[in-house]
Amino acid sequence: MTQYGGTDAPVTKWVAVPLVLALLATIGFLGWAVFGGQTPTESSHPKAWDKRVKPYVKLVEKSRGFDFMHPVEVRFLPAGEFRKSVRADAAELSGDDREELEKFEGFFRALGLISGDVDLLEASNDASSGATLAYYSFEDRRITVRGKTITAATKSTVVHELTHALQDQHFGIGDQFEALEGADEDDTEADGASSVLRAVVEGDAVRIEAAYAASLNAKERAALVRAQRKLYEEAGDRTARQDVPEVILTLMGAPYALGSSLVEIVAADGGNGAVNSLLRRGAMPHDDVLLDPFLFLAGEGAGRPPVKAPGTMAGEEEFDSGEFGALGWYFLLAERMPLRDALAAVRGWDGDAYVAYERDDVTCARMAVRNDSAAGAERMHQALQRWVAAAPRSGASVTIDGSRLEFESCDPGTEAAPGNDASQEALDLVTVRNSLALQLLNSSAAQPLARCSADRIIAEYSVEQLVDPAFGVSDPAVTARIQQIVADCR
Repeated sequence: MTQYGGTDAPVTKWVAVPLVLALLATIGFLGWAVFGGQTPTESSHPKAWDKRVKPYVKLVEKSRGFDFMHPVEVRFLPAGEFRKSVRADAAELSGDDREELEKFEGFFRALGLISGDVDLLEASNDASSGATLAYYSFEDRRITVRGKTITAATKSTVVHELTHALQDQHFGIGDQFEALEGADEDDTEADGASSVLRAVVEGDAVRIEAAYAASLNAKERAALVRAQRKLYEEAGDRTARQDVPEVILTLMGAPYALGSSLVEIVAADGGNGAVNSLLRRGAMPHDDVLLDPFLFLAGEGAGRPPVKAPGTMAGEEEFDSGEFGALGWYFLLAERMPLRDALAAVRGWDGDAYVAYERDDVTCARMAVRNDSAAGAERMHQALQRWVAAAPRSGASVTIDGSRLEFESCDPGTEAAPGNDASQEALDLVTVRNSLALQLLNSSAAQPLARCSADRIIAEYSVEQLVDPAFGVSDPAVTARIQQIVADCR
């Protein structure tokens, strides 16, 4: 989905905060892009590529290191018809669906991720429909493109979607997601695995899309940049007019931004072969690798025992449960405290489980989180105490028992004051940190050096400074300080 750093439409299950997965699965959100479906038969795909996309097939094959097993159907829809295909129809929701949406709206408010009265379905529709140029459906193995012609921006999008088709043919991505969606309710690892796989799928496509952009001459690249900038601005104007909550935009963009960081860092270490391992079934069950890709490179996090979920009490009616995820905790904390403190607090995350329930018509969340050390648990405890102190009328509480914490919060109502509305800034901080680490890896720095240096640089300089191309260029003091940071990490 171009607006958020990728170019295809969002799908049934969002990537980073698994609680959203239950919401979207429950209401059948954006059913045109659900995962799974039947394995295509020989007659279910065209004999030849559509001539409008054929020029980009070889580029994708060369960049990705695989050949397509067969052509993929590509349909071109008029703009109006295309927009309808990427929006969920509220009229098709049942009464139970609407009730479920209201519960999740309260759940989001209980966790400080939204405030006020928000129509989650309409907000998601508005966020997705404006900037989407094309999408690949893992259900029917087909690419759908907006419009009848290939524009400069659409070319880049087509490359992205062709990459998804190639991934699906070689790694059975749709079947993988179908299996994860059908996992037992008690298998909380399926939540995290689905989140990480979605991020890897998008990050890999973003990487190949970047290779396409790099293959263009200066004039073609300038045209692409102009077309994408115009699309971003139009989409931004639309979401501003519709008052789409910031967190909805962030959640949709996270798979592209964090997936790209993970894939690029893994590729820097082992090329396409290492990325392929990410796409294979069961590669990573937890989303902490999205916050810190070096966890994957170090082989950390595998074989964690599940966290026992909190129970419900008399008078409480459970409507959802699962793993919230390290990224979910990061976004939650970022709404009530400085971003770097929030990021430091989740560094020791070692698994969690939550239950969502209603009590006296009020939606609440009860969550357990395990940390990898007593010190890590205490950092998280202090952070959650700050969150509780800053949370209005939520009745929130937190307790600690060794490395395990239990946290509870209830919907404060639509009149409660909002949090920091900092989800996008929180995402930017992690993305910049990972980009710095990647630059160091590409400069032949060892993994521990790259990780340490990136962590210390983002602790000292703002995101605004670090994304400014002119920052430090003519300032010897900045250059000297960064050199010292790197030296201290050796």
